[in-house]
Amino acid sequence: MPFHDSLYRLRTGQKLSQAKLAERIGVTAQSVQKWESGAAVPELEKIIRISQYFGVSLDELTGRSELIIP
Repeated sequence: MPFHDSLYRLRTGQKLSQAKLAERIGVTAQSVQKWESGAAVPELEKIIRISQYFGVSLDELTGRSELIIP
């Protein structure tokens, strides 16, 4: 599942508005809207903050399910 879908699923699963999630992780509601629409991707620091807030792994949040070894 792509990041923007995971974020939407996690946020709505906890019945949070975009504004409330933004407040809790220290960003603007406009940022959350852009992330969920796929128009932008947050910086790594913010992805880590989101994963910690929801208590999920970075792999789960970003849709990575397999270890890729070159």
